[in-house]
Formats: sequence, structure tokens, C-alpha cells
Amino acid sequence: MTRLVTAVLMLGFLGSTALAQDTQTPAAPRKIIPPVRGEAQIEILKPDTRVVGAEVVTKLKIRNAATGSIALLTVSDTWYDKEGNVLPGDSQKYRKPFLPNEVIEMELHTPKNPKMFQNTLQFSHANGKIKVTTVKSFPAAPAAAK
Repeated sequence: MTRLVTAVLMLGFLGSTALAQDTQTPAAPRKIIPPVRGEAQIEILKPDTRVVGAEVVTKLKIRNAATGSIALLTVSDTWYDKEGNVLPGDSQKYRKPFLPNEVIEMELHTPKNPKMFQNTLQFSHANGKIKVTTVKSFPAAPAAAK
């Protein structure tokens, strides 16, 4: 008897799952944009660097100005003292494909050190180097195609 009840319940569950799957509309296929090989171009706004507690936080807004996607964008923040000695910094990776004209935000967190004098930001990606241009604002997004 319990086998019969279990079988009926399983059929009912499977049937409702199949119905639910039939009524869902399929998602639009994503357009695959091949990644850039070699040098890629990005634009950044002036970095916002502030001391927050025991950390120096650098916020970046970055736009992909290349014609292809950028794979595994990496940003490294290296700090120096007045004598030019290297101090600890931070490095972050953007793990999703960075699509053309997409704007992302990244944050770098570095332990505060009283010897900090200046920093440099280095950008790279999985397939090469990055050419960085600092801009005052990003171009307006193109109107959506109808």
C-alpha cells in the first residue's frame, strides 16, 4: 500500500514539475562577445582614495572602451614611502567577462601605514596588457535598440 501511495505522490510531483517547466518562457540567448587578445583599452574616473578606520580604501569606476570583452580584469594598488620603498597594497580581480561599454566599480583595501606617500594602480587581464585613460566622465549610454 505504501509503495502505491509513494508512486502516486512521485507521479503527481513529477507531473507538476513538468507542467511548471512547460509554462516558463525560455530566456533570451546571451550574445557571446569574444575576449580581447593583447592590449585592451579601459577608461577610469579619478580614483576616490580615503582612510576608513585602519584601512586606505580606493574606489574605482571603470569602463571597458575595447571592442571585445575583457577576461579576468586585475587591478593592483602598490604604495610607496618617500624614499621609494614598496609598502603592502591590494589586488582585486573582476571574474566575470567585462563587456564593451560596461561600467563596473572596484574597491581596493590596503592596511593604513604612516609611511604611505604615493600609490600606483596597475591593470592587466588574462590575455595581455591594459591601456588606461583617465577621463572626467563616461560617454552617455547608447539608447536601447527597439
